[in-house]
Amino acid sequence: MSFGPEFPFLVLFAPAERPTICFEPYSCLTDAPNMAEAGQDAGLVILKPGATWQGRVTFQVTDTTEQAGTGA
Repeated sequence: MSFGPEFPFLVLFAPAERPTICFEPYSCLTDAPNMAEAGQDAGLVILKPGATWQGRVTFQVTDTTEQAGTGA
């Protein structure tokens, strides 16, 4: 997994009730709107009407089951 500088935060979500892990690149902190209103820089980007924002996230999935036990 890789992501550009547009995502300075990474959240790891692993719910206790499921065998799941979720990697979530964030462009701002979860409570960014309230933090920004309080004068704290949390990475919140506010776009004007018609403006765009772009970021890059890449996930690469590799099947390693064939390599298990082969010493490779």
